[in-house]
Amino acid sequence: MTPLSALLLLPALGLAPTSAQANDGAALTFHRDIAPIVFARCATCHHPGESAPFSLLSYDDVKKRARQIAIVVESEYMPPWLPDAEHGVFAGDRSLAAEERARLLRWIGAGAVAGDPDDAPPQPTWNSGWELGEPDLVAAMDASFELEAEGRDVYRNFVIRAPLEDSERERFVRAVELRPDNRAVVHHAVMFVDGSGIARQLDRAHAGVGYPDMGLGAVRIPDGQFIGWTPGRTPSPGSDDISWRLDPYTDIVLQLHMRPTGKRERVRVEVGLHFADAPPTKHPMGIRLASSEIDIPAGDAHYVVESSYTLPVDVRVLGIYPHAHYLGKDMLGYATLPDGTRRELIHIPSWDFNWQEEFAYEAPLELPAGTVLGMRYVYDNSSANVLNPNDPPARVVFGAQSTDEMAELLLSVLPADEDRPLLWRDFTRNEFRGEFERIERVAAADPENPAYYKTLATHCQRLGRHDEAVAYYERLVARTPGRANPLQRLGQARLAAGDLDGAIRDLKATLALSPNHPRALVYLGNAYAQSERLDEAAELLERAVSLEPTNPLHLTSLGEVRLARGELDQAEAAFVGALRLNPERTRALWNLAAARLEQGRLDDAERFGREALHIAPDSAAAHAILGRVFEARGDVERAAERFRIAHRLEPQSADFEADLARARARTED
Repeated sequence: MTPLSALLLLPALGLAPTSAQANDGAALTFHRDIAPIVFARCATCHHPGESAPFSLLSYDDVKKRARQIAIVVESEYMPPWLPDAEHGVFAGDRSLAAEERARLLRWIGAGAVAGDPDDAPPQPTWNSGWELGEPDLVAAMDASFELEAEGRDVYRNFVIRAPLEDSERERFVRAVELRPDNRAVVHHAVMFVDGSGIARQLDRAHAGVGYPDMGLGAVRIPDGQFIGWTPGRTPSPGSDDISWRLDPYTDIVLQLHMRPTGKRERVRVEVGLHFADAPPTKHPMGIRLASSEIDIPAGDAHYVVESSYTLPVDVRVLGIYPHAHYLGKDMLGYATLPDGTRRELIHIPSWDFNWQEEFAYEAPLELPAGTVLGMRYVYDNSSANVLNPNDPPARVVFGAQSTDEMAELLLSVLPADEDRPLLWRDFTRNEFRGEFERIERVAAADPENPAYYKTLATHCQRLGRHDEAVAYYERLVARTPGRANPLQRLGQARLAAGDLDGAIRDLKATLALSPNHPRALVYLGNAYAQSERLDEAAELLERAVSLEPTNPLHLTSLGEVRLARGELDQAEAAFVGALRLNPERTRALWNLAAARLEQGRLDDAERFGREALHIAPDSAAAHAILGRVFEARGDVERAAERFRIAHRLEPQSADFEADLARARARTED
């Protein structure tokens, strides 16, 4: 599709009368032949109260804009629909069929005849209230955002704080309807959720309502499901079996794309939530192909960015969301199956940043394990790109601002329940690997910069490459002698690598430099706990908690030592305190589940174990604890299933191997 600004430069179409007949041989007329097309494809946005600048509900409306309509229809700029029809069948396709386009152009070329008004279909009407009916809960932005009269488009995030905050339990959301009160300025909206509190921090750090930035950070799509609003789009009623969970501590974050109208405008968005009657039975997740290796020279009209990811399990692809900024030109998402067959997931031959949205497949796509997902994006940083934000063109690099560039392809996929933890673990580590490789390339240009050692070591730890992390921290300590923090991190890395003696040595040396170093106290306490020196461990951890009482890490570690000492009530109090500070502290959750299991409170143990898995589906410890809960109830089949998942996630664990062997033996009996 050609941007509208470019269309204004096209030669005027020849609109001299031509032969224009309907299939029955009669002359085409508006009321009989054209109104059904306009009402179905155009009027959803072009009616009063919607975002389009004028209505197309009558013959006069259409007749006086016939030349403009011919231009945007022939160029396929309108109705706005980015995907190529030959690659993917998507729900809600707004594009004109070839026959519809030809009919419109023939009618305009023949003089745009009105015809008999009695032939016209009923004029469409739209619900002025909630399209899905009255929501179960309405949440809204705290205040309206004021948009300046002039300037570039505005992308801004707005935090709706914990709409269930006063609730005692989570709810499962079947459907969401977004309702802007000023549709003339909102081009599109995307909804995310955040349980970390980071979006709130960003909101507080910026003046006015909301905060800028197009990067997601800790914000995520809710349980792998895309939720958005575009003009004229009917919200999905959803289904109970694929609802998503909203916790009392979870914030809603709206990302709005807004366009100045020539006068100051105010906008506020309401969110209508429709709850399911029961928890979901299907659990999608989001995966992402992306690249931060973007550095587009000024004038380059064909800059290519690629990325890929190999699926470790079978999945069904439910939807897809391509994302780039103003320089994007041609965007392709594809899948290469294990047998070499290539299947295109989406192709956008003329990307337009102003019309981005998510696309749901009419029927899910089945992709087997071993499929390579790929993306290939082409960018145009030349003066021929009328959407180029720089005139003359300038170098553009990766970044979260709309004048930077990004390359992302998000997919909503549905794996089998037993495969979801493995996909989660594999995809998360793939993300860390990509970031690690990027930092390695940056560090290679400045190999003596100690800051890179810390970053590389941190990513090695996230990838489970603990020996490499130790090596990076050793280099950092050698270049920063006498500093406590690098030495503490080295001790922490040695502990993760299983070097207890080395960890204790380095952490003691840290405390010699800084006697009240909280993290050194915590990790030395953890090292003592692994060495069965529980009393010394408890003393160190209590000191750390007294120094930083609001740090959930310290409370969780203290709870683990108390649990090991059999002090169940004190352990539980520490875990509850950690969760009060951070409800998504997975380690505190599965440890609390273990404490309840020790007390024989199996229902509570199961609840906290499942809570941990909702946040981190690849927590092997949480799967193992659920297995022990089922084992205690005599449900050996379900116990074996959980132990099998824990062992697949961490095959090196002797404990998980023993759990699985025990369950298998009981299953065979």
